[in-house]
Amino acid sequence: MKNIITTSIALLITITCTKAQEKIHFKIKPEIGKNIKYELTTTSEMEGEGKIMDMSMGLSYKPTSIQMDTISLDILFTHFKINMDMMGLNYDSTKESTDESSKEIEKEIKPLFETPTSVKINTSGKVVEKPETSADNALVGNISLDNFSIAFPDKPVSLGESWDSEIFYQQAGRTVPIKYTYVETNMEGHRLKSEVLLDNQLMSGYVIINPKTHLVDKSYMELNNPQVKLKVIVNAHVVQ
Repeated sequence: MKNIITTSIALLITITCTKAQEKIHFKIKPEIGKNIKYELTTTSEMEGEGKIMDMSMGLSYKPTSIQMDTISLDILFTHFKINMDMMGLNYDSTKESTDESSKEIEKEIKPLFETPTSVKINTSGKVVEKPETSADNALVGNISLDNFSIAFPDKPVSLGESWDSEIFYQQAGRTVPIKYTYVETNMEGHRLKSEVLLDNQLMSGYVIINPKTHLVDKSYMELNNPQVKLKVIVNAHVVQ
């Protein structure tokens, strides 16, 4: 009996260690024709001032085809809302625009709500083709890609392994480097730690990768700047 127990424990340890050492080759495997809804919120808070910016947007994206290593996606925005009371800027796409600033925003982003934006990515998540966007609607037009698909390495990744990539950060209006680390697989999916160094300030958070499609199910990023007492939170998730 002792031998059986000892053997069973040894076998369990071996299996556990083997599982822990397994590598994952992240490859996007979308469900063609399935429409997926996504919600994104960004808030900025300053001590003594409260929220200085509150932004939310909704979009749906649908993989339309896959040929060889290229996946075609159609992206359509469903709503967009931004409040910046300190600057007197308020816009809500679900309501009629009445002031000049809201009308200007509406003019720029309205096409994104009426006609799907076609984008192509490869199975590693890298963008291979997307339309040019103006500086005015880059806030809306670029951020979508970086929140439901990330660029993976072209090789299998081990637990604890990191890789570098780039994302478009809307507040800065530019592309910034980001570091991902595969930290665990749990009931939610494959969890990655994310770190962005923006103007010597560290933004950190996590990404949950869908275990079936390897698209992003959820992401969270937070910046705390003690010097100016500023806190920025970016939160995105699939809407069930």
